[in-house]
Amino acid sequence: MIAVSVIIPNYNHEKFLKERIDSVLSQTFQDFEIIIFDDASTDASLAILNSYKDSTKISHFIINETNSGSPFKQWNKGLKLAKGKYIWIAETDDFADDLFLEKTVAAIEKTKNVVLTYTDSKIIDEKGNYLGAFSSRKNEAFKTEKWSHSYLNNGLDETLDFLLYKVTINNISAVLFKKHFFQNIDFQKLEGFKNAGDLFTYISMILQGNICYIPLPLNHYREHTHNITKKNIKNGLIYKERLMCFDFVLDYLNENDLSKREKERLKKVLTYFMHKNIFNLLEFNYKKELNSFILKCKKQDFITSFQYNWYIVASKLYHFKSNTSKGLSRRIIKKIVFN
Repeated sequence: MIAVSVIIPNYNHEKFLKERIDSVLSQTFQDFEIIIFDDASTDASLAILNSYKDSTKISHFIINETNSGSPFKQWNKGLKLAKGKYIWIAETDDFADDLFLEKTVAAIEKTKNVVLTYTDSKIIDEKGNYLGAFSSRKNEAFKTEKWSHSYLNNGLDETLDFLLYKVTINNISAVLFKKHFFQNIDFQKLEGFKNAGDLFTYISMILQGNICYIPLPLNHYREHTHNITKKNIKNGLIYKERLMCFDFVLDYLNENDLSKREKERLKKVLTYFMHKNIFNLLEFNYKKELNSFILKCKKQDFITSFQYNWYIVASKLYHFKSNTSKGLSRRIIKKIVFN
């Protein structure tokens, strides 16, 4: 059995493609297959990819005639073809240190209940200039030294204390998944995402077991001036998809018995999320999705009927569009609904 299936989904990354594929082929751990997808690129990607298609490491070389519209569809296709015990989704604008697979495979095999392991990442710009490390950004944000050291954590604790506050698994290219647990996630739901599908994947995975972290920067993440996240902030889609992730968490945890302390922690992060995102959701008119979610919060006792009724009032006030009505709406939501 092959140890690792490396899924390389490409779309218009001709500038970075060679560096990415070469960084996979040069791994010190060589028990892997490569599954390449090109999602109907319009640049010179195909010429670069064709130069690798005869490599013995490539088990599948698939060129889409039309663009799928979602990178997460390529993940699903790759998973269905994968023969490996572990899955590495190697995005084409990133690249890896030669030791990436050697270290992540060793770490994930140490404990039976680990569903994924991930490494620190160096952040680089489009020209390859070093911009910092994700560990430093996260340590500063959470006022901790957590990401300066290796750790093993329960998936529920990681979700409630970190991942729902900030996407602390910063980049899919830095992650090695156990295929068995990856297959358990709802891919029909995942394929509906355009941006936050990575967060949905991480949550879906680690709620099934434990998570392991390696504090070595074995991944190089490329931070673009105009990336898809920035685009989806402008059109509001990112706020809707974050809400979808929280909606999934409420459904999943509602089916499992949480302790009183776990419910308190979930309520705390839910309040934080609403303070950060609810007004963007209202501004971009995701009223239907938001109303459904708030009703679910009431049914699961995260807010009272009294608070829910005040939310209805506040949401109506917000859509009067005047600064006065918006200001009053904000005060009601922050002081009464999610206080």
